[in-house]
Amino acid sequence: MKIERAQNILMSALNFKVKMMKAFCVRILGYGLFLPFLFFYSYILGPVLKAVLLPGGLMLLFLIQGWKDGVIPFLACMKKNTSPTNTVVQTKR
Repeated sequence: MKIERAQNILMSALNFKVKMMKAFCVRILGYGLFLPFLFFYSYILGPVLKAVLLPGGLMLLFLIQGWKDGVIPFLACMKKNTSPTNTVVQTKR
């Protein structure tokens, strides 16, 4: 009876240690996988996506707005000029 109780206590302590080691290993493995992906996205994939998606988004916006309402005011803004189509938008100076 006492031996069985001692074995049960020993097994529960052993199970607890195994669960704690498993949780520790999973956490270390999680950090080991998370940090390289974070580095990859921040320093490699992020700038590449910005270089592709920003001009692509501007092109789509210009396609939707058209030449007169999209491209001409943008070019005028980039040249620091005001175009006839842009003067309507700029009311205060």
